[in-house]
Parts: sequence; structure tokens; C-alpha cells
Amino acid sequence: MRLDIPLDLPGHSFVKQLKWLEKWACLPKGTLANAADQLAAVANESAEKMVPVLLDCVNRQPWPWPAYDAHLQADGFTFSGDRLTDMMEQIYQKYRTNKMAIHRKSQMEPLKHLRPYWQLCGRCASPSGDRNAKLILGVADAFWNTHCLPWRCENLDCRCYVNSLSEYEKNHPSTKEKRNEGNTILR
Repeated sequence: MRLDIPLDLPGHSFVKQLKWLEKWACLPKGTLANAADQLAAVANESAEKMVPVLLDCVNRQPWPWPAYDAHLQADGFTFSGDRLTDMMEQIYQKYRTNKMAIHRKSQMEPLKHLRPYWQLCGRCASPSGDRNAKLILGVADAFWNTHCLPWRCENLDCRCYVNSLSEYEKNHPSTKEKRNEGNTILR
């Protein structure tokens, strides 16, 4: 049985998510939100099913997206050889990663008393953008309200994520984490 993440998440309705994506991708207002029904039908599907619907939303026409152009120059990573399809893949990936992060946060929130530390992993944990960086902070730290985090990450092709940790896990990192200890920042 497949368990999909619901479209409407606490405090983040599906339409609200689409409006955020429009702003993030520099799309004209309403481009995605006006097609909410068509997008909802494929929202829990693979990129192969959702990208064509996204392409229809923009009438299969590219648009100016400065962050995407900067990403291509800096990183050069693309999902496909076609610029427009790749732009849609970036939107699809951001939708999926942010949605999963919002869902994950809603699962971690009720466990704060048992797991009072959160660990941010990925380039959002490092001012220099190191993909292997880790940052461990208490759940009440103001950082979680003010910094770039998976549930509102605006970086293209970012793979940052957050784990919840118990006091023991914070003080006794696993063997794998001990190997990467130089990248972990504790506060």
C-alpha cells in the first residue's frame, strides 16, 4: 500500500505551496495556482507525470528565471538536455523536497520533548555551502525560525534535510558521523 504525503499540510495548503513555487521560480502570479486541480491530480506522482502538466501551465514557453541561470553557471547540473523541461524538473523537485520537509517537520514537532535537538544536514548548514555540513541546535533555537531550512529552502538543487536527535544521539554520534566530525557544528 502506497502512503502519500497529503496535499494540504498543517499551515501549508496546496494552493499556498503553489503560490510559493510561483514566487520562487519567478513565474507570473497565478500560473500554478490557477491550475491547482490539474496539478493536484498528479501531485503525488513521479516527475514523468507532473512535468507535462507543469509545462502546460506555462504554455510550453520559457520565462526569465535569474536564479536558474545563476545555478547553471555555477553548478551546471541539469535534469535533462531541454532548458524548459529542466526548469520544470527543478520546480517539481523543489515542490517534492519542500513538501517532504514540511511533512517531516510536522512529525518532529510533537517529539520535541523526547528529541530536543535538530540536526540540519547539507549545504544550508554551512555558510560556505558545503554539501556535507551538519549543524546541531536545540529545537527552541531562533535559528529554526530565521534561516534557510528544508521547509522553506530557496536554493536550486538543494538536498538539505533535518533530523531530530535525542540527548544521547547528540552526545554519541554514530560511527558514520564520527568520520565526518570535522563538518559537524554543535551549539
